[in-house]
Amino acid sequence: MSQRNNWQISATGRLNQNSALRVARKMSGAWLIAFPTTCLIGQWLINKQVLEKIILADYFLIAFGNLLIGYAALLPLLRIGKKRPEVWSLEEGQNADQAETVSLLLGGTTIRFVGTIALVVLCRYHISSPDRTIALATIFWFALLTLVSVSSTSGEATRSK
Repeated sequence: MSQRNNWQISATGRLNQNSALRVARKMSGAWLIAFPTTCLIGQWLINKQVLEKIILADYFLIAFGNLLIGYAALLPLLRIGKKRPEVWSLEEGQNADQAETVSLLLGGTTIRFVGTIALVVLCRYHISSPDRTIALATIFWFALLTLVSVSSTSGEATRSK
């Protein structure tokens, strides 16, 4: 077996249902630090004319909506390790746990992507901030929470038992 296959088998074997909860805690912590920090930094760095167009309640809804989408993207990870009937045929040498883990991670990515698009559309029609502000805030929170989620999940996959 090559070194690459050894890493994949051992890494996917370490993800479990508790991994999703630990990743959610790290995302919550990052959100609790980033939200007030960005609000304070915005007060000092953003021009007064631009700042008047940004409504704090709208920014909070965008940030909180992205956090909820991040939680929803972790829901497929709760299925890791649950017994279910074999529904796909595997080629020789392919690990069933790997295939399941990859499909669950892709499901979470799809939830995050579709949820973010839905959030942008919802915000465009229901909050009074300019479209550019909505887009920038959504992209910022998408990038930040995705970064925390991916780094935490990879850390969970490679951590020792």
